[in-house]
Amino acid sequence: MLTSMRTAFEKGILRIVLFALMALLIASFAVWGIADVFRGFGAQTVATIGKTEISVEQFREIYNRQIQAYSRQLNQPVTPDLARVLGIEQRILQNLVQESTLDERARQMDLGISDPAIARRISENPQFRAPNGQFDQQYLQLLLRQFGMTEQMLVVSERRIATRAQLIDAVSGGIAVPQTFVELVHRFVGEKRVVEYFTLGAPSAGELPDPTPEDLAKFFEARKAEFKTQELRKILIMPLTAEALAGKIQVSDDEIKTRYERDLAKYGTPERRTFLQLSFPTLDEAQAARQRITSGQATFQQIAEERKVTERDMLFAQATKASLLDKTIAEAVFAATENAVTEPVKGALSTALVLVTKIEPATVKPLAEVSADIRKELTAEKSRPVLTDLNVKIEDERAGGTRLAEIAKKLDIPLVTIEAVDREGRDAGGLPVGEFAGKGEILPAAFRASEGTDNPPVTLGAEGLLFYEVAGITPSRERTLDEVKADVETKWREAKLKELLSAKAEALVAKIKAGTAIGTVASEEGLVVQVSDPFSRDVTSPTFSADAVTQMFRTPKDGAGQVAATDGIDRIVYRVTTSEVPPINPADPGLKTLIDRFKTDFSNDITTTYVRQLEQEIGVTLNREAIRQVTGAN
Repeated sequence: MLTSMRTAFEKGILRIVLFALMALLIASFAVWGIADVFRGFGAQTVATIGKTEISVEQFREIYNRQIQAYSRQLNQPVTPDLARVLGIEQRILQNLVQESTLDERARQMDLGISDPAIARRISENPQFRAPNGQFDQQYLQLLLRQFGMTEQMLVVSERRIATRAQLIDAVSGGIAVPQTFVELVHRFVGEKRVVEYFTLGAPSAGELPDPTPEDLAKFFEARKAEFKTQELRKILIMPLTAEALAGKIQVSDDEIKTRYERDLAKYGTPERRTFLQLSFPTLDEAQAARQRITSGQATFQQIAEERKVTERDMLFAQATKASLLDKTIAEAVFAATENAVTEPVKGALSTALVLVTKIEPATVKPLAEVSADIRKELTAEKSRPVLTDLNVKIEDERAGGTRLAEIAKKLDIPLVTIEAVDREGRDAGGLPVGEFAGKGEILPAAFRASEGTDNPPVTLGAEGLLFYEVAGITPSRERTLDEVKADVETKWREAKLKELLSAKAEALVAKIKAGTAIGTVASEEGLVVQVSDPFSRDVTSPTFSADAVTQMFRTPKDGAGQVAATDGIDRIVYRVTTSEVPPINPADPGLKTLIDRFKTDFSNDITTTYVRQLEQEIGVTLNREAIRQVTGAN
């Protein structure tokens, strides 16, 4: 299904610049309807659609960008042969042809968009706005320079995108999802079921027979691949991080103390005060009010009521000294005692009386508590120039062919050796090798690398780099039965138990289907029937696996069946007792989301069909020779 082209047309400059990456999101057409023509082309044309041409330079630029993107993703150069296997050429051509086909039809229909509309479209695009959220011409120019575009190129591109959108909206806009389809989807999603069930465990299977040598040999031969050893790799890791080089960086106690005193606010919370501030037009009025409060003639709140000021208007809750804009008021507030009215304070905007109602003292972590963190911080700061210098030296050594172990010894950098590890991070005995820096990145990279070759280092963000090398490879091999006999016997017993329980469950289901109550069948086995809570198809249950739920929804109401329990061995015998579908609620946001999604899918189907038809109607021709030259097929 074609990914929403209308959405793609609205993406703006990033979609233009990352055009090749967008091609990955477009599914391949089943039928192209494109004819190959090997003559009649200009030297700089790879395809023509009516009177619209796709230039060699346009194709080459997108192709090269796509190759670079895949190379970064795969952590290795993408050759022309690999590019063809990945279908890069086909997807790029497909995408270019689709857009050019729409452009050609828009040209034929004389569709267009005015200059003021284009200007408005660009200025209203969030991707062109400056960090302050406003459109800024200078910021737009900066973006265009970064992406190697001119303003004229942007205008042309936006005009084409907007024109295509007009065409597609005319073809597939306003599509409606049939009500019957909505009802079917609602039934599928909203149906809830209840089952009564019991579980057959190992005791229900009876005593398992002991396997004969022939049983084990036959079982082993049929599953040899399960018992193969995993490929193991010996990996050398040289961390170029502040932590690894901590022993080389000296941080004194005096430096830690100095940093602590400098950043004292970082290691605690400042004092906070809650207070009431009542403003007066003159100093005399403020003084008179304070005299009435201190003499007991009135309270602070009564004075505020007389002045028609509410407590909400006066309240400053949990304020820090730094948060108060008026510094004179701030000094008075943080010098006052709790529940005492200050002298009149002449601030920047008014004269005020202040009543502090609550004081929350400052808290500071002691130096001993944060000393280790400060040491780590200072070590990281001091290590940056050291790491930079070492990185240059390492690259010089690698360029000269020096192996990682020699570099680590020469530059006195710790070297971590993982003697044997498989793709899943297990050692030769199948146990986890433990955590190490960059494990999640190094293991996949190491299993893509060849033995003894230089590899790009793994980046740990601001922490540094990890250089690694595959020092040895132990290939996977098939093991003999004698080597894995105990494991084979364990798996044989599991398989035998599953087989017996499944047969037993089938027999019990047959009895239920023949008319015996499920409760009677369970009691004959010494088991108790349980009743599930209502559940839907997307339930996540500790009792029923996803496969079990699917099977239960395939069973008709009052029907019976048996499924594997979540451990894959025990069997659940069940009977469906209830199947209910709630009435459709048009206001349900979940249903609306589903309808919108299907509306988009239907629209995409129509767009796909329309573009296919246009390609056949207008005529699309490819210059295979030019394409081969760009992709290196020659």
